[in-house]
Amino acid sequence: MTFTLISANKINSSTNSRNIQPELSEKELLIGQFINKLVYQYGYTPDQIRRDVVIRIPLTNSAKYAVADIAIWDDISILQEKAPTIVIEFRTEKTDILTEDYFRGIEFAKYANAIFFIAANLRYIKVFKVNTTVQGEPGEEISDIPKPVPLLSTYRDTPEPTPYVTSEELSTLFFRCHTMLRNNERLTPEAAFEEMTKVLLIKHYYESNHPGEILSPNTIGGMDPWETIWVTNDEINSVTHKMEYLFDEVKKHSGKNALFDWDDKLKISPDSFIRLSIELRRYNSFAVSDHIQGEAFEKFISNTFKGRLGEFFTPRLIVDHMIDILSPQEGETICDPCCGSGGFLIQSHEYICQKIKIDINHVKKDIKEHYHDDHYLHASREESFKIDQTISDQFSFLNAELNTGNPKSRLHKLSFDTLTGVEVSTKMAQVARINMVMHGCDPRRIYNHNGLWVRNEIPEGEFDIVFANPPMGVLSSHSPESLLYQPNGFKILSQYRVGEYASTLEVLFIERCLNLLKPGGRMGIILSEKILNDSKLQKAREFIESKAKILGITALPKGTLSLTSMKPNLVFLKKFTVEEKENYARVKDAVTNKIAPQYDEQLNEIGTRLNSRNVNKEERKELRNKQKQLLQEINDAINSGIKDEFDYSILISNITADQSSSNTAMPIEAQLSEIAKIFKEHRIKNNLWTERNEKIRYDIFNNAFQRVTAVGEPEIFYGKDSGSI
Repeated sequence: MTFTLISANKINSSTNSRNIQPELSEKELLIGQFINKLVYQYGYTPDQIRRDVVIRIPLTNSAKYAVADIAIWDDISILQEKAPTIVIEFRTEKTDILTEDYFRGIEFAKYANAIFFIAANLRYIKVFKVNTTVQGEPGEEISDIPKPVPLLSTYRDTPEPTPYVTSEELSTLFFRCHTMLRNNERLTPEAAFEEMTKVLLIKHYYESNHPGEILSPNTIGGMDPWETIWVTNDEINSVTHKMEYLFDEVKKHSGKNALFDWDDKLKISPDSFIRLSIELRRYNSFAVSDHIQGEAFEKFISNTFKGRLGEFFTPRLIVDHMIDILSPQEGETICDPCCGSGGFLIQSHEYICQKIKIDINHVKKDIKEHYHDDHYLHASREESFKIDQTISDQFSFLNAELNTGNPKSRLHKLSFDTLTGVEVSTKMAQVARINMVMHGCDPRRIYNHNGLWVRNEIPEGEFDIVFANPPMGVLSSHSPESLLYQPNGFKILSQYRVGEYASTLEVLFIERCLNLLKPGGRMGIILSEKILNDSKLQKAREFIESKAKILGITALPKGTLSLTSMKPNLVFLKKFTVEEKENYARVKDAVTNKIAPQYDEQLNEIGTRLNSRNVNKEERKELRNKQKQLLQEINDAINSGIKDEFDYSILISNITADQSSSNTAMPIEAQLSEIAKIFKEHRIKNNLWTERNEKIRYDIFNNAFQRVTAVGEPEIFYGKDSGSI
């Protein structure tokens, strides 16, 4: 497509100098800093760079205009005849780069037949090789800003896009640093992991509070040991002081349920700290998304503790499946009373976060369709620019919803108000808190105590969803006091109704999870086959079925959870709603009143004979056994009658182990995916629960772009601190 260059302004001395003027707007400062990067770091000349470039594109019955913040030409002498090589658009936001926000720059790059498009904001830079055939998308992402000619010509012929830092690359970097720390400091894997997490959090804290800077030997006052032979005592003391100061800042800002004890110290040498900062400067934690850093940290945890603390790590495949089955929604509260490293909480966060992003993207598409109508196609240059600016402004407002630093945002509420975990192991509670930080979530909602304790900070009846992979075992007189007693001295077994029938930890945690749920709340728990089949636990199972509906059971192959030879089961329950609870009570009363009288005569006869003095010891024993059998028969008959009257369907599945020699066997992942699909259809068809589907709208009220929910007044959710405008 041909185009006409309307205007292209040269960069002036205020934007291509090293001394950016402080009175400039935030966008002007950003553009100025970026031009400095292009000139001083990548080798472009100021003459190759143009600001506020406008082109006119002829259409069938009209024409439209496209604008770019910056365009770069290979050769400025052919500026009028040839397309720019690079097109750049800037936005003054601190959220992830969302390509749909850069519609103006992408449109310009495609119409102008540019080779590269760069999207930049206050936090990230993304570079794409333009694909003119895909509508609305810039093309494939490449690793860095291309250098000036002749290197550009190689991209024209042999484009080999490579991604920015991936979670796999980051986890490999973390593990390499961990190995270096073990070797340098002679630490155990667990001790090296703890020191490594301290350094990662120092890096996270420093780079979040110093945007654009990276923790390195220069910033911590130390010499690069790869660049010098001599390091003075003063330099060592300076690094030691800086290390201690930064770690103290991390502890100070972690607040309640601190990541580390206040008297904890960095237990590594200044030399190791410097070497770690050198290795880790390969990425900027402020410029890498929480999702990538969090995923990398989870892989790092798994690699570090595999075979040592496996009981705390539910396989990601199982976690994702259970979340998919229960389908947590925005606004729902989630708890895990035995959270380990926090896998269920973090993946629930990722699941809901993706839903929010999809919703925001749909709103943006609606806004763009609303403004890009027939009037827009025939509008003047000035009017079309004004419409596009309105769209861009509304996109910026919407992006405030995706900024966890904005206390009014949907993502902040998800990350800071939704997730609660409890972990009895001090070490794993710390790992879970750090894991939450790496994923952009609030670590203060991870509590370190026995998940069976009834505590005010974990209120019962307040959660929409509970996940759990409880520990196995039985409470006995040999168990630790923290398992037998609450801090107030009460026996834990006395706090639970099922404690009358069983002292198995899994059974106790089932009741604990049900107690934590709101009426109608959902629960996913991993249980051994013994809990479902052992006749000694029949009364415990009956108690549970009197409080909740069983939604589904999925039996997994032995060894899926590596530390046990027992066959694990994924059990999904829904606590009775108020109506279901009343209905169950009515059914139970009706069935009991119908069945119990049928046995009155036999029971009365046995009772009379037991009270008689003419019954010998052997006969009395036989009568008591008969009475016990009769009572069990009554109980079984009542339970059978209740199931007949209070009937509902349960989806039961059995996963078979992968059999590489069989052509018909499906991998476990594929089987779980199929089960999730079937369960979703079953859930919708039988209306197992009503999804919390609060429609959120955005519109103009009182000349301001505002959020509108079903309840409450329209609300402005952005501002100076939102990171979006």
